[in-house]
Amino acid sequence: MPSLRSMIARIVAPLAGGVILATCIAVPPTSASTTAPFIREGSQGVGVVCVQIALNFFDNAGLTVDGIDGPKTTAAVKTFQSLEHTATDGIVGPVTGQFIWNIDNQINAQYCYQDVPTEF
Repeated sequence: MPSLRSMIARIVAPLAGGVILATCIAVPPTSASTTAPFIREGSQGVGVVCVQIALNFFDNAGLTVDGIDGPKTTAAVKTFQSLEHTATDGIVGPVTGQFIWNIDNQINAQYCYQDVPTEF
């Protein structure tokens, strides 16, 4: 199984070009996940990477994209939730995940669809 570091590298490296391309190329919609686990402090993996990238893009959160949900990521999620007028608990469940998924969709982060919990 690949290390978390190698998974993150595979995800983040193409993103730099993807942000630019996303504004130029229409990407067909991909199904979101209603079964992805909630993301909370202590979570690790691709879902956390997706959240960190989205929060950095949306709110210039200044998060290190390391795939580990620590205190800074949780605080950034709470800030994001406050801005979106949702429950401010620091947990990315279906409601917060839907907002995150919409941001990831805008920046062409297709790898996020299966790892961020959403409502539908």
